[in-house]
Amino acid sequence: MPSTAQRILVVDDDPEIRKLLARYIESQGFRVLLAANCRELRDKLATNHVDLIVLDVMLPDGSGLEMCRDLRAQRSSVPIILLTALKEDVDRIIGLEIGADDYLGKPFNPRELIARVRAVLRRRAESGDAQVNEEYRRAADRIYVQYAQPEARLQAFRLLYARLFETLQCGEPVRAVVIELSGLVDEAIVSRGWSQAQEGAELGLDRRTVGIRLRPVRFGDPGGLTRFLRHECGHIGDMLDATFGYGNGLPEAAGPLRLVGEHFGFLWNCSVDGRIARVGREPLRTRAEYEEAGTRVFAGRPGEVVRAVGRLWEGERPTYPMLLQLATDRTAFASFAGVVPIGDLDDLGPLPGGRCPLCGFPTHEWALVIDEPVVERIALDFPQWRRGQSACTRCVEGYALQLIGT
Repeated sequence: MPSTAQRILVVDDDPEIRKLLARYIESQGFRVLLAANCRELRDKLATNHVDLIVLDVMLPDGSGLEMCRDLRAQRSSVPIILLTALKEDVDRIIGLEIGADDYLGKPFNPRELIARVRAVLRRRAESGDAQVNEEYRRAADRIYVQYAQPEARLQAFRLLYARLFETLQCGEPVRAVVIELSGLVDEAIVSRGWSQAQEGAELGLDRRTVGIRLRPVRFGDPGGLTRFLRHECGHIGDMLDATFGYGNGLPEAAGPLRLVGEHFGFLWNCSVDGRIARVGREPLRTRAEYEEAGTRVFAGRPGEVVRAVGRLWEGERPTYPMLLQLATDRTAFASFAGVVPIGDLDDLGPLPGGRCPLCGFPTHEWALVIDEPVVERIALDFPQWRRGQSACTRCVEGYALQLIGT
């Protein structure tokens, strides 16, 4: 089971109930700790991180209600769901008033317990940890009082943010992936990304530091976070590999920069995820997803895309100059995909995002069919133009309208 799975502590004096709940809760993707009484509960909390407690009210060495009250008095904010056979509503209300997050009456369906566990954890994730929020507020107040100089105050807040990052256990999944770059980099610095476009990993100018930008929402999905980090670190690994040749081979006239970047990014991402999949790990995107996305990125070339994705996914590791060539040279891409020999482009059609040979504007909307009368009309204005060069749909429609007018 992944180390990032949330840990549930089940406290009940009935060994059969403990065994039943442990088996069912683990089958739902959680890790489970077990305790038979208040003493074992305290021991487990002292030595383990716990994300939620399922606490029976009637225990042999004390009351679950008193245990809940004590935990809240100690400013523990770990969520608590009470298991109670008490029939009186007032007793259940007391449990909620002293700090329990929910309760469930015995006997109960384990599926209902899991539903309540997920609901409590979801509410906590949305609202944040009250204890951590309060500790942060007090620490921030002290910083404002103690540090008058902006530089000193900024440094103090950076240390506070780092401590908060570890308190919330955000560093563990990052370290678990970045450790794979051990020996290649000395430090990884995590900062906030304000949008999806800002997220990613960057190699520092010293080539020994990695900067990682993440949106906070990433930490709500541990599995997705791991896949994203592993993918980004795959790019960093390539950049640090001398045989990859990062930064070499950029042509002076590579075409529209946005289009080149889109093609290049797609091919490099596919190469990285293919290598991740080949060692038995879950990639950021699957091969099928790349094949589907590629038909949009390289519009009009589905056969080429499927073959190129296959080569990248199954073992072809391109260099940086090679990726640039595939992104900017239609002939090279077709040859890589094994569709046509280099130099034979008569049947390939225009490049999506390229400039229309008639109006000169970049376009992704090329005319798929141009009737012969329209071809002849275009040739009057552009004698060097050939049908194989195609034209944007607006130009073709304009010439077709001219024919109607005549």
